[in-house]
Amino acid sequence: MKKNLALKICLVVLLLMVVGICLSSHSMAATSETVKVTGQYHYDYAKQVLDIVNQERAKIGKPALKMTEGLFEAANQRAAELAVTYDSGHLRPDGTQCFTAFPAGNSMMGENIAMGQTTPKQVMNSWMNSEGHMKNILGMSLDYTTIGIGCFEQDGILHWVQCFGDAGTELTSYPANKTKTVTVPVKSGSVEYYLDSKQATVEKGSNITLAVKGKHAIIGGFKQGEISFACDNKDFTWKSEDEKIATVVNGVVTAKKPGKVNITATMGNTKLECLVTVTPSLEKIEINSTGINEIKVGEGVQFDVVYLPADSINRPVAKWESSDSSIATVTNGMVKGLKPGTVTITVKAGEFTATREITIVAVPEILETNTTQTGTETKQEGQEKTETKQEAQEETGTKQEKQEKTKTKNKLDAEPKTGTINPYGFTAIILSISILGIAICVKKIYK
Repeated sequence: MKKNLALKICLVVLLLMVVGICLSSHSMAATSETVKVTGQYHYDYAKQVLDIVNQERAKIGKPALKMTEGLFEAANQRAAELAVTYDSGHLRPDGTQCFTAFPAGNSMMGENIAMGQTTPKQVMNSWMNSEGHMKNILGMSLDYTTIGIGCFEQDGILHWVQCFGDAGTELTSYPANKTKTVTVPVKSGSVEYYLDSKQATVEKGSNITLAVKGKHAIIGGFKQGEISFACDNKDFTWKSEDEKIATVVNGVVTAKKPGKVNITATMGNTKLECLVTVTPSLEKIEINSTGINEIKVGEGVQFDVVYLPADSINRPVAKWESSDSSIATVTNGMVKGLKPGTVTITVKAGEFTATREITIVAVPEILETNTTQTGTETKQEGQEKTETKQEAQEETGTKQEKQEKTKTKNKLDAEPKTGTINPYGFTAIILSISILGIAICVKKIYK
């Protein structure tokens, strides 16, 4: 009777303990958060590791382990979790024991983990040279009959997991290697959330999508840094502070009229904000008015497209065309004249179009013009020289006339005029008389 009572008491205590553990686990799960890790699963490596495991077991006469579907999934999940938290005590990133990832039905459970080895042979060599890992593989501590193996590559590093058990349905085929995004539970409050944009600009009538992202520190192992990942916008409550300017649904912001508005995303105590500026929508485009309507043959002029209003942000790529590429070509707004004529330059940007008529004119032949001018100047210089010569001749003629007048005057002066005394003749007569008188006097003296 006492034995039965004691047995009943033990069963009740055990039941209470189980209920307590379940409640505790449920409470932790309810308050935990999740991160998303993207990486590549190497399912071929998992199969190669299984082959080496059974080769080692065969050496000591142990039967081969079977890969089961449940343990295979558990090992793949745990391999991804190692990219967030590598805990040598085999705790998961949310702080629970590794066995919480195992499927139900296994009465015996064990786990081997490793990180950084690059091949199945290398990781098995590491495990076989570690006593505790080796005992799990060879069934020396517990006699396991099933196994699950996972290999997850993230950021160039391989994470390896072996999950041991004694129940489950055998896995008969392996999927091809593939890249997957895995959801990993983490401790509440360990994730830092943020919006991909703290400020954004959107044109009236258009919309943009704001995305919530998270990051979680990498713990343990030889990796450093953090895991960044995209969150589900639906997990947050979104609000616009002025729906006349813009509305928001699950991060999708629709612009209503120009202005500024705060968009918020809230989850628990986390509140994220983004200042959204709504600008006017594009109404038309023009070709810049530089006042240039003519281009000389061989020359080029740069034209630009003008988006109106000026503060609109939706500016489609401009595409330029010439109505006659034999007269003028246009490349990215650069118009080059080829021969005389008139062309229409067209620019298209989205649904908008603008045109400009340009006339190509011939270039004056500068060399011929200079020759004509030089000839004219030479002719003018010749005329000027002729006029100078004529003036010189006129001056010479005038001088000669003066000289002839002087000679004529001298002749007239040399010939005595009738009724006048020639002073030279009179002087000669006086002189002759004087000499004759002197000669007579001298003759008398000598007699």
